[in-house]
Amino acid sequence: MMMKYDKKVLPNVVSATLAMLVMLCILFPHTSKAQSFYDHPVTISMAGSGMLSVSGYDALHLNPASLYSYSDRHRFSLTIPSISFGTGGQLMNTSVYNEYLTEGRVLTDELQAEMLLKWFPNGGNQMEYGAFQTGITTLGISYRFGNHALAVGHRARAYGRTGTTKGVFEAAFGGLDDQLFADAQRLDLRTELMALSEFSAGWAGQVYYDGDSPLFGLPVRIKAGVSPKLIIAYGSFDMDFSSTLKVSGDSLVVHNFNYSLLTHGELGNNLQQYATDRDATGGTNPSLSDYTGDSFDDFGSPAGYGFGLSLGAVADITLPAHVLDNAFFGRGSKNLQLGFALSDMGRTVISRESARITHSDELRWKGLAIDNDWIDNEFDGNIDDYVDYVLNDSLGSSTYLAYGVDRESYTVSLPGFASLSGMLSSPKTDISVDIQKGFNNVGINSRVFRLAVGIEHRPVRVLPLRTGFATGGKNGFIVGLGTGLRMRYFTLDLGTSFSPATESRGAWAAFSFGTTYRF
Repeated sequence: MMMKYDKKVLPNVVSATLAMLVMLCILFPHTSKAQSFYDHPVTISMAGSGMLSVSGYDALHLNPASLYSYSDRHRFSLTIPSISFGTGGQLMNTSVYNEYLTEGRVLTDELQAEMLLKWFPNGGNQMEYGAFQTGITTLGISYRFGNHALAVGHRARAYGRTGTTKGVFEAAFGGLDDQLFADAQRLDLRTELMALSEFSAGWAGQVYYDGDSPLFGLPVRIKAGVSPKLIIAYGSFDMDFSSTLKVSGDSLVVHNFNYSLLTHGELGNNLQQYATDRDATGGTNPSLSDYTGDSFDDFGSPAGYGFGLSLGAVADITLPAHVLDNAFFGRGSKNLQLGFALSDMGRTVISRESARITHSDELRWKGLAIDNDWIDNEFDGNIDDYVDYVLNDSLGSSTYLAYGVDRESYTVSLPGFASLSGMLSSPKTDISVDIQKGFNNVGINSRVFRLAVGIEHRPVRVLPLRTGFATGGKNGFIVGLGTGLRMRYFTLDLGTSFSPATESRGAWAAFSFGTTYRF
């Protein structure tokens, strides 16, 4: 039966879509920064787009509504395994590193200033970060029945980031120079790490169908999905060190600092034991290294529990017969999908032997005073022991390590994000556009909007070729490439994405592969 539709609708939809893309490219220029949002090989190969093309168990982490695919003739799918890794950021600026530190150049004051201006283009007080994310899906199962689908599965994840300010690099390369630090500069450090195990379940189904939608004059299906998850944390570390450093002309070093450290398990116990013994010595400070040797022996034991949630909805519009019939898109049915999702929302409470380490103080130091009589009397003339005492015992223990310990639980958020997705699918080519925004800056997540555009073309039915680009976010202009193998009962996907080496945006690289069996 011939479908009736308003012939003005499709051109209007295409025109509106093109206008939206032009506006987005203006809002997210090439010089913006980006990151890959999720570690599925299809989305990585399309630089973070293609979220609506991921079905089965993996859809639970992107848009749970895509778990149900009415066009998939297979009822059962098994994902085992799927592995990914990605890392990058402005701090991991390989272009600047190679230019100044690998060619045998003498790092003069002028070259150092030039190098750090490129490494920290946003100014000395702005922290720049390097981040990573890795994940392994050990098992994912989905089953479709009627207009519904269910899925369960498990994956292990780890993610984190490290950030610093320009002043830390200046101190590392130039020392405590009274010209570099004539005015107080910020020396800040931030490190966050999280390792967890995630057990997910999900449901998706068709909730609306109209063969002649009044809005489009075309058949429209709407499906929705939800995926709760149980989180078991195995490792958590959060260190925030803020400080200012000033060096006067008479070599007086003034370092104001405050820091906090959130951790748990053996590391928390060892740090508390050190503080207890330090306070009980009456001036003879113990060595911290004697307490931290077994701090990670308990890694793998549950440190806390939490819950997460992903929600999604997708509208699937069947386009008119023969529209876009050509060699590129192929001949046959074509669909336009529009989706919205809230993914990876939730938090974990770290409660097993958790500890909050805090301290603030001011160091005023005029350098090493060489008193030969004191060195002879107290250190048997050994100047190395004297230097070790001043730097480690006097400065280290009495100033920087005079912290307090509170045994209290703390929470760690998941890298949640919202996404708005569109995909035009056809027998030979799929085109995807995804707009994403993180709720926080956990791991590789970013609160800055990002735009990703990707394409999958199948010159032959079993061989998908994918590429894409992304801009916005926080890491660099991303390019994605990937391929795979689509057999009747077996799917293999490979994906990689990277940012071209640039001085102003750092570097990014990611890789992922996954296998799915369908019956």
